[in-house]
This record gives sequence, structure tokens and C-alpha cells, in this order.
Amino acid sequence: LLYSALAFVPFMMAMEMIRRRKKHTERRRISDTHEIDIHTQRLRQENEKLKADLKKYSTIINMAPYPIWQRDQSQNIQFYNLSYGEAIEDVAERSDSDDTPELDKKVRTMAKQSIESGKPVSERRHIVLDGSRKLFQITELPVPEEKMTVGFAFDMSEVEWLK
Repeated sequence: LLYSALAFVPFMMAMEMIRRRKKHTERRRISDTHEIDIHTQRLRQENEKLKADLKKYSTIINMAPYPIWQRDQSQNIQFYNLSYGEAIEDVAERSDSDDTPELDKKVRTMAKQSIESGKPVSERRHIVLDGSRKLFQITELPVPEEKMTVGFAFDMSEVEWLK
């Protein structure tokens, strides 16, 4: 009997240790869940802020009165503002391609030169838009860390006309 009582004590001690660990683990699990909830809430708030910032930046770019576009590493246009969309509207209607139309065929080559040299490439080009010939100062800026370019075109027709 004494032997069985002595054997029972370590068993009870082991059971108590298991109970304590389980209780600690449950508390930790509750704490982890709470931390996850807090972290999730922070991520949601940050995500909402980033969405709002993106909307603001898109609005700013779309309000620019001149065409702006962004190309990927293959020189395909991935994004453009409203002014670019308006400028290429008649070109897009005549095109059979699903690709975004170019302001001018040479501009794509300018983007490639810009990426290869790591420097902006800028040229004045005459482009026919809406049936009228216009002079544009076209620039492609490399963004090497993103392997892309950003381009813009200023209508210089009035300056040419004044000369």
C-alpha cells in the first residue's frame, strides 16, 4: 500500500504539470489569437490607407493635361492616364490589336533605348491625332529597379506655330 501511494505521488505531480502546461498553452493560445486579431486589424487599416493613397495618386496622374504612360520590361504599355486614352482614342478604334496603341511607332524604341542606357530619352515627334498634325516632346524615363519606363508627351504645337 505504501509503495502504491508513493507511486501515485509522482503520477499526480506529472498530472499537475500537464494541467499547468495545458492551462499555460490555452492562455498563450488566447494571447496569440488576440495578437493575431490586433495584427490583422493593423494590416486592414494599412491596406485601406494604401488603397486611399493609390486612389489619390491615380487621380493626380489622371488630372495631368498631357499623356502619361508606364511600360513593363517588354516595352508594353501597362498603365496610362486619361489624357493618353483621349489621345489614342481614334488610333484604338482603327486598330485590330488588343495591345494598347502607341502614340507613335518610334516611342517604343525610345523606351528600349532608355532602359538600355539607364538615361531618359527625349525627342520631338510629329503625330497625327484627331486628324490634325501635332508636335509632341516625348520623353521615356527609365525606372531600373522596377525594369520599366515612364513616358510622357507634351504638346508643343503652339510653340512650333509661334516660331
